[in-house]
Amino acid sequence: DVLQAVRPQGGQLIAVKGGDRVSAVIELLREQGISQVPVMDEQGWARGVISESILLAALYEGRAKGGDPVLT
Repeated sequence: DVLQAVRPQGGQLIAVKGGDRVSAVIELLREQGISQVPVMDEQGWARGVISESILLAALYEGRAKGGDPVLT
Protein backbone atom coordinates (compact mmCIF):
# COMPACT_ATOMS: atom_id res chain seq x y z
CA ASP A 1 0.00 0.00 0.00
CA VAL A 2 2.81 2.41 0.87
CA LEU A 3 4.57 1.78 -2.43
CA GLN A 4 1.37 2.53 -4.33
CA ALA A 5 0.76 5.70 -2.28
CA VAL A 6 4.17 7.25 -2.95
CA ARG A 7 4.31 6.66 -6.69
CA PRO A 8 4.14 9.70 -8.97
CA GLN A 9 0.65 10.95 -9.76
CA GLY A 10 -0.74 8.80 -12.56
CA GLY A 11 2.48 6.78 -12.67
CA GLN A 12 2.81 3.05 -12.58
CA LEU A 13 4.74 1.29 -9.82
CA ILE A 14 7.93 -0.11 -11.30
CA ALA A 15 8.94 -3.32 -9.56
CA VAL A 16 10.57 -6.64 -10.34
CA LYS A 17 9.97 -10.19 -9.15
CA GLY A 18 12.56 -12.24 -7.31
CA GLY A 19 12.87 -14.63 -10.25
CA ASP A 20 13.66 -11.88 -12.76
CA ARG A 21 17.13 -12.18 -14.24
CA VAL A 22 19.91 -9.77 -13.26
CA SER A 23 20.39 -8.71 -16.89
CA ALA A 24 16.69 -7.91 -17.30
CA VAL A 25 16.64 -5.83 -14.12
CA ILE A 26 19.72 -3.86 -15.23
CA GLU A 27 18.03 -3.18 -18.56
CA LEU A 28 14.83 -2.04 -16.81
CA LEU A 29 16.79 0.35 -14.59
CA ARG A 30 18.55 1.76 -17.65
CA GLU A 31 15.35 2.14 -19.68
CA GLN A 32 13.47 3.82 -16.85
CA GLY A 33 16.37 6.04 -15.78
CA ILE A 34 16.18 4.82 -12.18
CA SER A 35 18.84 3.44 -9.84
CA GLN A 36 16.80 1.09 -7.65
CA VAL A 37 13.61 -0.90 -7.73
CA PRO A 38 11.54 -2.89 -5.21
CA VAL A 39 11.64 -6.68 -5.45
CA MET A 40 8.22 -8.28 -4.99
CA ASP A 41 7.34 -11.89 -4.18
CA GLU A 42 4.66 -13.91 -5.96
CA GLN A 43 1.98 -12.66 -3.55
CA GLY A 44 2.84 -9.02 -4.26
CA TRP A 45 4.69 -8.37 -1.01
CA ALA A 46 7.85 -6.27 -1.10
CA ARG A 47 10.84 -8.48 -0.30
CA GLY A 48 13.49 -5.77 -0.58
CA VAL A 49 15.07 -3.27 -2.90
CA ILE A 50 17.74 -3.90 -5.48
CA SER A 51 19.99 -1.14 -6.74
CA GLU A 52 22.25 -0.78 -9.73
CA SER A 53 25.29 -0.54 -7.47
CA ILE A 54 24.43 -3.85 -5.77
CA LEU A 55 23.88 -5.56 -9.12
CA LEU A 56 27.04 -4.20 -10.71
CA ALA A 57 29.16 -5.07 -7.66
CA ALA A 58 27.81 -8.62 -7.67
CA LEU A 59 28.61 -8.99 -11.37
CA TYR A 60 32.09 -7.46 -11.00
CA GLU A 61 32.95 -9.64 -8.00
CA GLY A 62 31.66 -12.80 -9.71
CA ARG A 63 28.88 -13.39 -7.17
CA ALA A 64 26.23 -13.14 -9.90
CA LYS A 65 25.82 -13.65 -13.62
CA GLY A 66 23.40 -11.92 -15.98
CA GLY A 67 21.19 -15.00 -16.14
CA ASP A 68 20.86 -15.39 -12.36
CA PRO A 69 17.63 -14.46 -10.57
CA VAL A 70 17.86 -11.33 -8.41
CA LEU A 71 16.45 -13.17 -5.40
CA THR A 72 17.05 -16.81 -4.58
